[in-house]
Amino acid sequence: MMFDPKIKRKNRKIKNRLEDDVEFYLRLEFADDNGNEVEEYILKNAIERSIATMYGEIGSQSIQVEIVSYRYGTALIRTKLKMMNRLRCALTLYGIHENRLCAFRIEKKTSAASNEQNIESSSTTSSLDIETDQSIYDPNAANFSSDPKTTCKLNQFDELLQKQWNRAKDQGLFAFHVDALEQRTLDGHLNYIIELNTNRFEKRRTPYPFDHVQTPFNENHFNYNKINDDEILFRLIYEVDKNNSEHLVIINNSPIRPYHVLLVPNRQSNQPQILTTDCLKFGMRFVSQSANPFIYAGFNSVCGYASINHAHLHGIYLPSNVFVQTVQCKPFFNRCWIMDLFDAHAFVFEVLHINEFDQIANLVCAITDYCVKNDIAHNLALLKGVSLSDKKLFALRIFIWYRKKIIGNLNLIIF
Repeated sequence: MMFDPKIKRKNRKIKNRLEDDVEFYLRLEFADDNGNEVEEYILKNAIERSIATMYGEIGSQSIQVEIVSYRYGTALIRTKLKMMNRLRCALTLYGIHENRLCAFRIEKKTSAASNEQNIESSSTTSSLDIETDQSIYDPNAANFSSDPKTTCKLNQFDELLQKQWNRAKDQGLFAFHVDALEQRTLDGHLNYIIELNTNRFEKRRTPYPFDHVQTPFNENHFNYNKINDDEILFRLIYEVDKNNSEHLVIINNSPIRPYHVLLVPNRQSNQPQILTTDCLKFGMRFVSQSANPFIYAGFNSVCGYASINHAHLHGIYLPSNVFVQTVQCKPFFNRCWIMDLFDAHAFVFEVLHINEFDQIANLVCAITDYCVKNDIAHNLALLKGVSLSDKKLFALRIFIWYRKKIIGNLNLIIF
């Protein structure tokens, strides 16, 4: 992996600052409390539980949190800057305490090492001022593991994504909140998980109606050149030249669940929503750079539930493992398998090593190109799983489903 001198200097500066203390004010609110103040011991217990729930008993020991003072239901919290991202993730995702719906509120955040840099939180300004807006793809850190035991681990890539997503949430950039979605697991051996998110139907940006899978890009319609710069979380850089600097990870304005993002390759080339090898390899790098075993990248074609005709993938952390990570498939032809357990059959490919990105991307796009030329709507899922060819190994799995076209306004159609 190669860094330019500016990035090296920037990284040294960030490393030095990570040992700084950070202080912020924190409140705990219960849905059924009508604004009553929470006692200090309850707040302390909730903080400890949120960290233990997120990182486990061992992982939580590395996160040091101190309540400096407590008054009128609000605590002054002190931690290290290097721990702040992980702490925020734990606090953000903790929504039930002692069987009661709750939410942590960060009202104000300051750096004890530099008091002149007061940073207002909530919905008005950005969070911690580490000026990191790019992630260097590290081939040596590629992670294909779908082992559920590693679900609580976060690496620098995950911490950057979650820090920037939380920053966007604090700035009020989303159409609605997804902090405490109702969730249940359906009966049956497939362990389907459903989450209730009515806001995604009611408050999302109105999708454009489409009639054909191959629809030209229209600059007059909404596209990702029209987003605000604050909606860009970071750029994923993975080549020596900077030609791919517009490979963006941006917010989904109407998220399905926390940390739902969009991957936009070559934004300014104005590509319609047609899968390309470059777009697919962007997804492969995104998934393999994360330490989370349940991270997912997905593609919907036009007339296959895509709402924006500008090339993009969805990136999301699934709540747990899913059936397609382990399902056995039938060998078909030339690195391709078939999943035919259900009425909706799928072509399946696997990637065992990053050196196979180009080869597998070409094979996958041969199928999706055929679908586009023949006006066949399709969906793609890219995630980590058990290897199809050797159960002892992990691999990236890629599923391609062809489907009946969805014509017209998506908001008028029941999924």
